[in-house]
Amino acid sequence: MPVQELVRKYGMSQASFYAWRKKYSGLTASELRHVKQVDEENRRLKKPVADLSLDQQILQEVLAKNSKAGTQRYHSIRPSDATLRARIRELCAARPRFGCRRIKVLLQRQGVRVGMFRFRRVYAEEGMGLRTRRKKKRPSRTRIPLLAADQPGQHWCMDFMHDQLGDGQRFRTFNVLDVFSRQCLAVVAQPSFRSKDVTTVLDRLIEEHGAPHRITCDNGTEFTANHFDAWAYHRGVFTDFIAPGKPVRNGFMESSPRGTPPRTSTACCTFR
Repeated sequence: MPVQELVRKYGMSQASFYAWRKKYSGLTASELRHVKQVDEENRRLKKPVADLSLDQQILQEVLAKNSKAGTQRYHSIRPSDATLRARIRELCAARPRFGCRRIKVLLQRQGVRVGMFRFRRVYAEEGMGLRTRRKKKRPSRTRIPLLAADQPGQHWCMDFMHDQLGDGQRFRTFNVLDVFSRQCLAVVAQPSFRSKDVTTVLDRLIEEHGAPHRITCDNGTEFTANHFDAWAYHRGVFTDFIAPGKPVRNGFMESSPRGTPPRTSTACCTFR
C-alpha cells in the first residue's frame, strides 16, 4: 500500500510515519507488545517521581527561606550548680564516710533546698560516691588543730572500755570526760551498748551539767549511727570525730588508766 494512502487512512503525517518506521521496523508483534508495556510502565512511574521532585523542591525553598531569616536555638535557663557543688565537696571532706543520703540531710539542715534527682546528678558528677567494698587504705582526712576549752562544760570526750568479771562475763564501760577540768562525768557499765543507750546517758548528763559545745569521739558504730547524728543536731552539739587509726586525737580519754578515768566520783559509776 502506498505511503500516502496509509497516512490518509490512519490520520498521521508522513514525518510521523517515517519516524515510527525507523523506530519499530523489524520488530515482531510480541516485541511490539513488550515495548508498549514498557512505555505504559514508564508513564505510570513518571507521576510519582514528578511528585517527589516537586516536594523536594518545595522543601528546599522553605529551608532556604528559614536560613535567610535566621535559626532559633534552645538556651538552658537552669540555675548554676556551682554553689551546690562547693557545699557538697565541703561536706564530703568533713564527713568522708557519709553517703549520698546523709550528705543531703546535712544540706537540708543548712537551709539548702534541692531535689533528690538534681542532688544525685551533681553528687555523681563530682565523683563523691562511696565504694561498696571496704578499702584497705583509710580515707585521708584534713588535720584540724585541737581547740582548747576555756571553761568547764564546753568540750567533752567519750569512749568505751572493755573488761570482764571474775566469772568470765565480759562487759563494756561508757566513759564521758570533761576536757577542761579532766573530771569524769559518767562511767556506765553494761554487757553491750547501742546508740540509744549512749544518748540516754548523755541526756542525763546534759540535765545535770548543761549541753557542751562539742564532743570528741572515735568512729564507732554507736557514734556514727543515724540516731546519734540526729540527736546531736537537735541538741546543738558538734560531733568531732577523730581520724581512723589516730587515737591520739582523743588523747585525754585514751591516756586515762585502764578501768576508771581520773577524778571519778563513786556517784557517777553505775552498772546495768
